[in-house]
Amino acid sequence: MGTGPALFRIAPGAQEGERIAGAVTTPSGSGSVSGNLVLRFTGPGDLLASGHPQDGNLPENLPLIRSSDHGATWRAVDGTAEGDYHELESAGDMILAVSVDAPDVLISRDGGKTFEKKTPPDRPIDVVVNPKDAQQLAVSTEQGTFISSNGGDSWRPRDTAFGARLTWPDELYSVDPNGAVRASKDGGQSWEERGNVGGIPSVIASGRKDELLVGVVGGKVRRSTDGGRKWSTAATLH
Repeated sequence: MGTGPALFRIAPGAQEGERIAGAVTTPSGSGSVSGNLVLRFTGPGDLLASGHPQDGNLPENLPLIRSSDHGATWRAVDGTAEGDYHELESAGDMILAVSVDAPDVLISRDGGKTFEKKTPPDRPIDVVVNPKDAQQLAVSTEQGTFISSNGGDSWRPRDTAFGARLTWPDELYSVDPNGAVRASKDGGQSWEERGNVGGIPSVIASGRKDELLVGVVGGKVRRSTDGGRKWSTAATLH
């Protein structure tokens, strides 16, 4: 987990996160990564990230970087440009990104070398894709959550909760700024109220069947194994 102040690795079953400072190598130089990374798993042990260096002879913004050793070392993804993304998702051969203060969802099908811009009705906060249909996207904004069924060419409002965090493993999950969890089995057309994560969410991810993990403000990782109905603290970050 990248939290801004630090980068943490949480071993399976561990109750506390371990601070790490991964080494990064790019065509522009080398150094170590900062904790200000957006991280996503693209496979077992394989991480894709965007962010900034901590030190070394590197520019302020890194290109897309990958790690195959749980964040100990990182290398730039060939052909990718420096960027400042605050949201990053990977789904099959697609990479979805949102640049800081930009109004667009960026979609790449060539590993991040080039991006196509799709513009939702409001500035995107979080964006996810239906794993069963790559044309179906969900984006959360300060106006609510919007759904596209044509790869981002047009959007429909599907939820009025503003600033939600989203994940889409099988069902589409939404966690609003108050921690309330809702789930949709029909692409956002209807929603079921679930539980509450017990904090202000900063990031959400899905794990094994019905498993959800949410990082909340204050340094806790909250976990549910029943689709968001009940929550417990899986680990703390210091």
